[in-house]
Amino acid sequence: MGIHDCSYKQLFSFSVMVADLLRGFVGERWIDDLDFDTLERKNGGYVSDDLSEREDDIIWRVKWKGRDRWMYVYLLIEFQTKHDWTMPIRVMNYVSLLYQDLVKTGEIPPGDALPPVLPMVIYRGDTPWRTPLDVRALIQEPPPGLSKYLPSLRYLLLEEVRMSAAELEKMSNLVAEVFRIELSDNLKASIPPFMSFLKWTEKAGPEQDHLRRAVLVWYKRAQLPAKLIGDNEVAKEIVLEEVEPMLSEKVEEWSKALREEGRAEGLAEGKAEGLRVVASRLLTSGMDATKVAEVTGLPVSEVLMIRAVLNP
Repeated sequence: MGIHDCSYKQLFSFSVMVADLLRGFVGERWIDDLDFDTLERKNGGYVSDDLSEREDDIIWRVKWKGRDRWMYVYLLIEFQTKHDWTMPIRVMNYVSLLYQDLVKTGEIPPGDALPPVLPMVIYRGDTPWRTPLDVRALIQEPPPGLSKYLPSLRYLLLEEVRMSAAELEKMSNLVAEVFRIELSDNLKASIPPFMSFLKWTEKAGPEQDHLRRAVLVWYKRAQLPAKLIGDNEVAKEIVLEEVEPMLSEKVEEWSKALREEGRAEGLAEGKAEGLRVVASRLLTSGMDATKVAEVTGLPVSEVLMIRAVLNP
């Protein structure tokens, strides 16, 4: 798995991200019956009966509200960038392995009902998803009487390519901000949702420091290079250090464009926000805070605050 996928999956190792994912993108009434304070990360590695290991994706469990004992909902989150027609089979296998593990470890006592499972696939490709959502759709039409024996298991698909940036912006949701960043087609468009995410972690206090670092790593290693260079195979493997010279070369161009936009709008706050964006880019490129203040005209204290947010 590439470093970009790892840094993306790292974001969903935080309970607040999983809670926002469920609240904002499942769209089912039963979500209101979940006690999100009980969200708990589960191990994703299973060993099947033939002893072949596979590393599963992120799995969480959560209690239902007002229940005397655990009623589990497990989330199997797949991160796909390409179509895979076997996805329904894979999801069915993952759920089966999960149930097997629960029984083997004694987490589900003999005779107890198995917990419900919500399998989710987050698709980040550029074209609409074409694979069926239920494994039954992959099976040939059976003779009369055989259909009752066919397996059926459906997964929930989230397609970034079909999401509306305007609707995501209205949601006030951390996962929506991540999707907005991914959907943005240039660096300038990606900065507002990125800064919104960082501001939320700052307001949340020290308990979200790890999440802030995780989103910084993901943005710098995956999003920033891609937005600078464009969507090609080389960009997907480049780390921030390799594009810093290019970033520095673009600073003057960005600064001029943003200043002109601020003058055209005639809004002091719009201009100030543009200068803050320039300052963040200069700081990201490694320029000294004092020099950034000279270039942008912002107070040194404000530049230092921006740097603190970028480098917690």
